[in-house]
Amino acid sequence: MLEDNMLAAENGTANRRSGVETTKSRGNGGAVLSLVDEKTRRVWRMRSDDRRVVLFSCSTDSFTVGQVFVVHPQTAALLALANGSTDERFAEAVSFLFDVRGERGEEMASQFVKMWAERGVLIRVEPGRFSWPNHIPKPMPARLLMPAAQVDVERRWLYRPLELIMRLTPNCARDCRYCNVERDTGRGAMSTDEWLRVAEEAISLDVQCVLFSGGDPLLSPAVIPLIRTFTAAGIHPAIATKAYLSEEKAESLVEAGLERIQVSIDSTVSEVEDYLLNSSGATDQLIGSIRNCLRAGLSVRVNSVITPLNVLTYPRLVRFLADDGVDAFGTSQYGLSLFGDPPENFFLPPSLGRWLETKVDMLKKEGVFVAFGHVTREMRKRTFASRARCTVGESSMVVNPDGTVVPCEQLPTLDDWVVGDLRRQSLAEIWDSSELWALRRPGRAQFKGTLCETCSNFETCVLGPGVCFRNAYCAYGRIFAPDPYCPRAPEGRRIDY
Repeated sequence: MLEDNMLAAENGTANRRSGVETTKSRGNGGAVLSLVDEKTRRVWRMRSDDRRVVLFSCSTDSFTVGQVFVVHPQTAALLALANGSTDERFAEAVSFLFDVRGERGEEMASQFVKMWAERGVLIRVEPGRFSWPNHIPKPMPARLLMPAAQVDVERRWLYRPLELIMRLTPNCARDCRYCNVERDTGRGAMSTDEWLRVAEEAISLDVQCVLFSGGDPLLSPAVIPLIRTFTAAGIHPAIATKAYLSEEKAESLVEAGLERIQVSIDSTVSEVEDYLLNSSGATDQLIGSIRNCLRAGLSVRVNSVITPLNVLTYPRLVRFLADDGVDAFGTSQYGLSLFGDPPENFFLPPSLGRWLETKVDMLKKEGVFVAFGHVTREMRKRTFASRARCTVGESSMVVNPDGTVVPCEQLPTLDDWVVGDLRRQSLAEIWDSSELWALRRPGRAQFKGTLCETCSNFETCVLGPGVCFRNAYCAYGRIFAPDPYCPRAPEGRRIDY
């Protein structure tokens, strides 16, 4: 019955003909409820996860996954129905769906909207400002429903991966001093056919977001066939590069179906950029890449690693490239790298972080989309209890160039941490493997000799949001160690300012 009513509401028949008393919008001026936040360039998407629905935020700027919720199918259907509706129309639909009359339907709808607005999922926008990204399928409420006996919202880890990070090659055109990914060329790389087999399985598992990483993914012969395969399935891969892209290369990416690309550049001062990237002529090459991509019709996002060496000239970089047509700027605050060769002075002092925040605010007022937030160790410690959950084995997988699957692309590939091998196993087999489950639910014994072993908060902390294996390894040399941002954690190796 609910599914029939949902179809009717979706098709616009939830109105006075149902015999349900309509309600009035109160104090919102006809604003539209939206799952899209244009200010943060974030859209909330939904996908079936076998026995429930996964609700996740996805950046329309970088195509990467943010926050993830597991929700009841009925909740997901109501969110999809609210998207693009006014308060009044949504209240009418709720009254129609649940066969309630008058103010009761309005109250139910209001409580639902309030709860999801507080979580940052539903926002109100002016009617003329509501739009849904063309490259993302709009959620259909009735298609999210399933039999009640099938529903399970208790399991924290997804039944199928949501995001896939594919490190296509260990090769790179640069030798960045702050590099945070392993470049072990001795392990080799999978062939194009092997990568395509992985892509086809990812599509069959309904993976929603794919990130091509490396090394530099554009140096892999598999990149063009993979772009064609994913875009044909409606998946727009995220690609970040520091390689020089000729006009012909940029046009071949567009021809394969790519719409957006990230080019990473830290400074327009050539001496600074050459030093940071340990590469001669990098500035002119990367600016040339950006312009060639724009001419070919690609939307371009620029990302910069912020250090004391380039922070003062960063606003100049943004204005220079915005004038060329770059429409978004992201930043990465430098943190300790396990693979580069950075000096101590790469950490950004709080005074410079605060200075750049004021400059970024000015850029935003000028209409430029820039993402930057200076976070210190002390700030992370204060907010440790509300930290983001680790996605290891929860929603994402990382595939190395040689097909091995590891918990984090910023960790070295050690045999003890490899949870599978896609040359011998499928994605589904690795997702349900005992090796990955051991990382999802580590026991106290694995933390032997650390404060976690005897901590009274072990269940709610380590088995809740989890320990960041990357941070633990950087600080203490082992992944089963306290998160260094835990207020009780001992001093370890410095990993940020």
